Amino acid sequence: MLELLHGRGVVAIVGRRGGQRLWDLGERWYPETHTVPLAEAERLLDDQRFRALGVRLVKGEWHAHPDRRRLARGRSSHVPVAVRPADP
Repeated sequence: MLELLHGRGVVAIVGRRGGQRLWDLGERWYPETHTVPLAEAERLLDDQRFRALGVRLVKGEWHAHPDRRRLARGRSSHVPVAVRPADP
């Protein structure tokens, strides 16, 4: 039950004593945050994923992240710029 509450942020593991977990209310340990609407959270996650992977597929075409294109023009030519699906 504590694991479930921990996963939801209701309780927090705040330390250990003799190999045992010490639990406390999450509100005492976690900072206050604002709730992000689901659509905004999905957009932020998509942007992070695009930046981390460097490419994404949009309507059947691969697009490189602008940072990857900039790096490819410099000395870091080993950075992939575009990925094409294998020919059948």
